[in-house]
Amino acid sequence: MKRRRGFALVLALLISTLLLVLGIGFMTKQSYRYRLARLSADAIAAKSLAMAGIENTRVKMQHDLLYPPPDNRYHDEYSFREPVYELNSTTKEVGSYEVTIDRRWMEPPYQIIIITSVGHPKDSNARYSIRAELDVNEGHVPGTFFQIVRLEENSAY
Repeated sequence: MKRRRGFALVLALLISTLLLVLGIGFMTKQSYRYRLARLSADAIAAKSLAMAGIENTRVKMQHDLLYPPPDNRYHDEYSFREPVYELNSTTKEVGSYEVTIDRRWMEPPYQIIIITSVGHPKDSNARYSIRAELDVNEGHVPGTFFQIVRLEENSAY
């Protein structure tokens, strides 16, 4: 009789160990799922921030092709970074975008301006880069200075 009780105890410990290993495996799998969902959300936010940078620059350049206005420090490249805040809030930052305007190819025969915007969500390592090439050759639709001829997108985590 005593031998059987010992066997039942060992069997109960083995079953408990098996259930513990299965539970840890399930929790690890759920952890990966949550992490993947977070990375997906961060990638979407990074892409939206990069598009905001492109659109902001496009609108500014639509009014003034030489944005930012040249001065005695005129360079072929100009970079700036702007924070983006949550809608209806001036204190809760959701991320930022970094824009680079490259005018090295603006003169004939190329007549192209390259805009690169990189979105950075707050508290995340996700990055999304969008590169737009603007054709500044004359002969576009009246009232426009340029036409977007190429758009490239890249993401990085």
